[in-house]
This record gives sequence, structure tokens and C-alpha cells, in this order.
Amino acid sequence: MSETDQCSRDVATSGLRMHYHPCLRKATITRNGKRYCYQHDPEAVAARQKKLHAKWQAEWDADEKKWRRGQAAFKALALLEKILTGADVGLPVLPLAWERKAKRIVKEANT
Repeated sequence: MSETDQCSRDVATSGLRMHYHPCLRKATITRNGKRYCYQHDPEAVAARQKKLHAKWQAEWDADEKKWRRGQAAFKALALLEKILTGADVGLPVLPLAWERKAKRIVKEANT
């Protein structure tokens, strides 16, 4: 294969000592006067990176939502314990049925 038919991208070798050599694939795409194979095409690389970053962002958003939900539950549980111990938290008195349910929730959360 002539050098004009070869991808213009340099790739790293794996192993103990890393060094670079030209990609050995056949060039199929020309961008800005340079020839690239399907893997090293700059537009394809950018599209893959964009897709991967969108996936990571979705995972991070889900983790953050789960963390915020846990924090809210922790704060609610702390407030509930204050209410049940009779601490003044500035809320009206709970009806007896709610109080029993709240005690059960606190007991289950602490076990």
C-alpha cells in the first residue's frame, strides 16, 4: 500500500515502551487535505466522543439525583425524629395515626 492510500494518523503501540507509528489502515476519507481511515476520521471521532460524553452526563445526572434524594430522605428522617421526641420544630402536632406511622418508619430506618 502506498503512503497516499494510508491513513495519515499516528497511533500508539501497546507494551512496555510506548511509541507511535502510522496507522496501517487504508484511507477512505479526505478531510482538510488529509486522508483518514474510518476509525480516525475527525468527524467520526467527534461524534463518538459526543455520544460517550452524553452517556456519562446521563449517568452523572442519575447519580446526583439519587444522592439528592438520599439527602432529602435523611433530612426528613431527622425532622421526623425531632417531631417524635417532642422537640419544637415549628410544625403543628401530628394526628395519632400519623405519629404511629412515623414511629414505624423511624424504627424501620434505624434497623
